[in-house]
Amino acid sequence: MIMNKNEISTYDFSNKQTTLGLEIADLNKIVSKQDKALKAHRLNFYQILVITKGRGVHEVDFQKIAYSENTVIPVAMGQVQRYSFNPNLHGYAILFTPEFLVKEPLDYNYLYDFTIFLHSLNPVSGIANEAVYTFIDEMMKEQKKNMPLIPRNISAIY
Repeated sequence: MIMNKNEISTYDFSNKQTTLGLEIADLNKIVSKQDKALKAHRLNFYQILVITKGRGVHEVDFQKIAYSENTVIPVAMGQVQRYSFNPNLHGYAILFTPEFLVKEPLDYNYLYDFTIFLHSLNPVSGIANEAVYTFIDEMMKEQKKNMPLIPRNISAIY
């Protein structure tokens, strides 16, 4: 199915449980339970998808990106994406605002010069290694420190 450019919703980062500007969500929950995620939508935040299990295709800026185990797919703020239904998909969606990374003026260079988020490049994917999973673990720890232990419905974003 091809995305229709005229029917694109925009989603803002809306995790009201923390001021951290970070959320790590279970991909299986997003894809298997949220019809909105299966439609083309634009992000007003950054996202890094880390696939731990499953094979399929994810669309970013109307281009299909094949994924399999240990694939990393960055989605920059302002890009359009669409998930494909895949009950065998497992992994993480790391959602964050620019403010999560930008604490000082010089940090803007790090975020905006980081090539995986450049809009001018074709959407790309990479391979997750041990460092990526260590980074995710650290982010999850940070998220847990700044969030109450209340179950959250991912539909607030999707």
